[in-house]
Amino acid sequence: MTDELFARTPIPKAYMTLALPVVMSMVIQLVYSMVDTFFIALTGDTALIAGVSVCTPLFTLMLAFGDLFGLGGSSVIARLFGAGCKDDGKRLSIFCLAMSQQTVDK
Repeated sequence: MTDELFARTPIPKAYMTLALPVVMSMVIQLVYSMVDTFFIALTGDTALIAGVSVCTPLFTLMLAFGDLFGLGGSSVIARLFGAGCKDDGKRLSIFCLAMSQQTVDK
């Protein structure tokens, strides 16, 4: 893997290259939730619909926290590695991995 994206690519293009997969995954999750709510609504059970309506924003919030540690942490880790602080970068990568896993497991 080369550093072409970080060294020579214009910032807007690099940003879109890195941000597009995250945005698309969240859009897919929201579409899935809407389709799920539609099919649950066909059952006519209001308790099921209320459960989906309450849990969907909570699930989205957990995904946002996972992205915070996964994406935000990777930026800090890359800067630490670039500055030659490999031990700090390794410690932070372990922390971010553990925290992003904790948000997904909940």
